[in-house]
Amino acid sequence: MISGRPEKRRRPAAADEEDTSTCSSSWDDMVQCISSSGGTVHPSLTCSSSSDRSVKTTSDVSAGTILMQIPSSCLLSSNAECLTATDYGIRLIDAVNLASQQQRLCNNISDLLLAFFMAHAASQSNTNQIVSSYLATLPPPISYNGIPRRWNEDQLTSLLGGTSLLRQVRADQRDLRSDYDAISASWNAGTDQHTSTMETGTSLPTFQQFDDMFAAVSSRGFAGLGSDDGTIDAMVPLLDLLDHRRGAGCKKDVRYRRTRTSIVPSKQDNGTHEAVSAVVVGVVADRDLPAGSVVHDTYGAKGNAQLLSRYGFCIDSNVEPDGSSNDVVEFVAKEGSPAVELRAGPKAYTYGGFVRALEVFLDDGDGGKGHDGCGGDSGGATSSDEPDDMMAFLNQCDEEDAGGFDMLYGNGMDDKESDDGDGDGGDDGDDNDDGGSAEAIKAECTALGRLSTALGRARDRYSLKGKDLQEGLDKKDFSPQYCAAVLVQSERRTLQLFQLAADKIRRRLQGEREEGGSSSSSSSNEEDCSSTTLAQVHVDELIEAYFAIRHNGLR
Repeated sequence: MISGRPEKRRRPAAADEEDTSTCSSSWDDMVQCISSSGGTVHPSLTCSSSSDRSVKTTSDVSAGTILMQIPSSCLLSSNAECLTATDYGIRLIDAVNLASQQQRLCNNISDLLLAFFMAHAASQSNTNQIVSSYLATLPPPISYNGIPRRWNEDQLTSLLGGTSLLRQVRADQRDLRSDYDAISASWNAGTDQHTSTMETGTSLPTFQQFDDMFAAVSSRGFAGLGSDDGTIDAMVPLLDLLDHRRGAGCKKDVRYRRTRTSIVPSKQDNGTHEAVSAVVVGVVADRDLPAGSVVHDTYGAKGNAQLLSRYGFCIDSNVEPDGSSNDVVEFVAKEGSPAVELRAGPKAYTYGGFVRALEVFLDDGDGGKGHDGCGGDSGGATSSDEPDDMMAFLNQCDEEDAGGFDMLYGNGMDDKESDDGDGDGGDDGDDNDDGGSAEAIKAECTALGRLSTALGRARDRYSLKGKDLQEGLDKKDFSPQYCAAVLVQSERRTLQLFQLAADKIRRRLQGEREEGGSSSSSSSNEEDCSSTTLAQVHVDELIEAYFAIRHNGLR
């Protein structure tokens, strides 16, 4: 789980094959468990019986209304009594601790413990009522098959070929199997020690059972809500049924935190019904929710690669209110060079990555070193070398038109192939040589041309392209094909934005003008970006920032 501020990890959408009639009954059972423990669930909340398993309001709810108070006794975590107070749980903790001492476990220990415990509990008939009720709210295992770690090799190579995510997914597969084998070995090594307290034949879940529950834990858990100090993560019943919504124009529906309050359990150890002080996860409506509203959570600014790898879904137009894309491309300019993170958006997001990528070619022996006004051996492009006034300049991003945030790249921007830097263009600018020596300018243009070519090749590396890419985008069903297509298209367009900027900068340095001073051109490279205002604005901002910082005389 992710440490730090409490953060919801989204469950993948339930499969169409699921018997959705069980959703409402499992919701009701969990509500009863929470109420019996002294918690509350607002009567206007219900779980939809449709295939989307959404949480909805049945009547108007005002902002500030307490929607849920979920007692800590109803949370599943590595320190929950249902795990720590049972023979199986104690032995499981011992096995995980022993495995972690013998080798470095790749995944979070709390996640591993919970996945093993939940997989075991799911196979038992005498499970704790809170645990069994919670497990009944989970979607079937097939619903987690959108997570790439669970894809087969053909799916991985055909859908994610060319993405840096493919490498991470294969590492995830190896790491989870390694952790399972290590803990299994430790479990078996401790058999003699626990024989007197364990039932005969008690064993660990199979890898498939463990894998299913690990997918549930990693996609549905909340970081930090399992302890007051925020160091322990937890599964939070009912709250984890809320789905993700984020992006320009989207407002947060709820806020939640771990807090202490007074509750009245239905029955205490002494048989009374007196109020007691207890820790709960409190959930409050952050805005007015009309009757029939689907209640959403927001999980933070995450790129589609992270959303897909952890939660099994992607967001088309994954854009923040400032117009910046949450998707980051790990661009390797040439073999042996470190990856440079490229992100579409205003100049504060694009300039640093662009110049770091360019430096790879400027640092070649014949690529040229520095020029007048550069402030360093190649322009001071790294963030640690940038002068304060440059950073201040980048941070003065103009406010974007709110209507332009609907999509970073609109429907009109198709995904045609780039011509590897042969686009015409450039910006209107005075042709003069005040920005550097002729030799330095020539070397810089050579480096810009090489960068453009490398960006074009990077756009060609994806296995999902052309007709297959478009067919995936047309699905709009959160299938692996659709999600991979959304990810690939976003990465290709980010690369295209930087390539177009490199072409335009090079042509302006060479003194070329656009015909008629238009910001568009006839090249396929520019047609894609010029079809959407916001994307073109980002290209132009990057170009202007580049000349303002590195070639003030050529503006």
